[in-house]
Amino acid sequence: MRQKPQRWGAAVPVPEEQQQSKRQALIREAGMAFSTLGYHNASLGDVAKALHVTKTALYYYVKDKNEILFECFNLALDIADQAMADARSRDEKAIDRLPDFIVRYIQVTNSELGNFAVVWEPLTSLNAPEREKIQKRKRAFDAKLRKWVAQAIADGDVIDEPPALIVSFLMGAIMHVRKWYEPEGPLSADEIGQRFSRLVLSGICADKSRKANSRQQD
Repeated sequence: MRQKPQRWGAAVPVPEEQQQSKRQALIREAGMAFSTLGYHNASLGDVAKALHVTKTALYYYVKDKNEILFECFNLALDIADQAMADARSRDEKAIDRLPDFIVRYIQVTNSELGNFAVVWEPLTSLNAPEREKIQKRKRAFDAKLRKWVAQAIADGDVIDEPPALIVSFLMGAIMHVRKWYEPEGPLSADEIGQRFSRLVLSGICADKSRKANSRQQD
């Protein structure tokens, strides 16, 4: 069963952590409000209503909508970075890291973020300073994933195509899951991750890797 995001009223672990915890809950709730209403259509008043607080109370935690959207992007990138770190810690070979990353990323983004489609909002919606910071983080993430792919190509495990093209294929496929995934559907996020991993990798694995994977499944 999907674990629901922490709600505003429940986000008080200890007094000294209250403000940060409340702020994190706000970011998640605001992201869901933006996803439902559309970032440009949703006002801070709409966010306050979703959180059952006054608009004035919001300004204690954030200064404007731009800051909320910026933190929504950061949250999504935090999850992507953690999925990559988890895969790297478990596997030595690049070809083994890729399926672990795909499974973990799909599982976490779809179970923890819930209705968080705001991550599809174009970066141009951010003000320039925040946009540059997010672009820098995205480039760093992309470079790490390309490095894994390049190593898998060098090992002969992945077809010899430009790593940037393969990464675009991988991320396009797994990010699209968020557009149709239903938490109450017949498959869990973990099961979808496992199946997507097999489907996606079957499209980029070199012949010898396909045969090895086929033998393992048999």
